[in-house]
Amino acid sequence: MGALRTLAALVLAATLAAGAGAAEQGVKTSGKVMAWAASTDDGTDRTVAPNVEMDLCFAGQLGGNATFNVKLDVEDTNVDGDLIEEAYVTWAAGKNARIALGRKEVKAGQDVKLYEYDPLVHEDEQDNTFALEFGFDACDWAKIYVSDFINRAATAVPPEPGDDFLFQSYAVKAELALPGGLALNLSHLNLHDEAMGGTGDTADQGQSCLGFDWKIGKTGARVFVEYLFVASRAYTKGYDSRTVQLGAMYAFGTAGKASLGLSWETRTADAVGARPELDQMRLMVSLAYDLDKTNALWLEVIHDDNYAADKETNIVQIGTMFKF
Repeated sequence: MGALRTLAALVLAATLAAGAGAAEQGVKTSGKVMAWAASTDDGTDRTVAPNVEMDLCFAGQLGGNATFNVKLDVEDTNVDGDLIEEAYVTWAAGKNARIALGRKEVKAGQDVKLYEYDPLVHEDEQDNTFALEFGFDACDWAKIYVSDFINRAATAVPPEPGDDFLFQSYAVKAELALPGGLALNLSHLNLHDEAMGGTGDTADQGQSCLGFDWKIGKTGARVFVEYLFVASRAYTKGYDSRTVQLGAMYAFGTAGKASLGLSWETRTADAVGARPELDQMRLMVSLAYDLDKTNALWLEVIHDDNYAADKETNIVQIGTMFKF
C-alpha cells in the first residue's frame, strides 16, 4: 500500500472518530432516501427493477478553524458499493482560503444533472477518492480550487510508485459568478496511471471543461451548457473525445413546487488502434413535484442512442425522495 493510501485510511478513521467526539458540540445530521422503479428496454431485453439509495451526512466543528464532513452511502446501488462516500476535514486558512483533506469528490466539471440519472459528462468525474484540496476566494465573484488526488482507477493494485507521488493526478477549477445570474466554470483535470506509461501510450489522461449555468432572474428558468474535452482517453495517444451537454430546467406552480427538465448530450471520438469509435447521444426529460420541503415525487425518461454500437436503450424511472 502506498504512503498516501495509508494516510488516507488514517484520515478517514480520524474523521469518523472526531465526528463521534464532537457530538457534544453539536453535529448536524441530514440525509436523503430515494426509492424508484426503473424500466429498461435495450431492444433485446426489457427489465423492471426496484432501486433504493440512502445517504447519511454528518457535519460539525472540530474546534478552532476546523470542520468535518462525513457522507455514508448506506444502501449503495452503484458499481463500487462503497459505504464511505466522503470523509474529510476542512481547515480555514485565513479569511478567504481553506484546505480540505480526506475522501471527497474532486472539484472539476460543472456537476449539473436533472434528477437521479447521471448525464454523460458525469461519467468522467472523480468521486470517492482521497484528495488534498486548496480553495481560495479571489473576490466576491471568483473561487479557485486546486486539488491533488489518488487515481482510484489506476491499473496496478497496489498502484505503481508514480501513482502515489504528489501532483501526478491533479485538478484546477475556477468558479465565476457573473452578473445576471450567470455562472462560468472552467476546469482541467489530469489522471495519472504509471503502469499505462510503459505500454507505449501515455501515463496521463487530460480532461478540460467549460460550463455555463444561467439562472434567469425570477422566472424559474435555468439554462446550462457544458463542453468536456478528454485528451488521450484510456491513456491512448490521439484517442480524444468530445462531450457536449445542453440543458434547461423550469420551476412552475405554487412556489415553484413543480419542475420540468430537459437535457441533450452527444459524445464522439474517432477509433484509434484497438480503441473503438465513440458516437453516442443521450436525451433526458424529468418531471418532479415537491409535496413539501422534505418529500418529492419524480419521473425521468432517458433515451440513449449508441450509434457506433448500433444500440438504443430506453429507460423510464418513477420514484419518490425523502429528505431529513
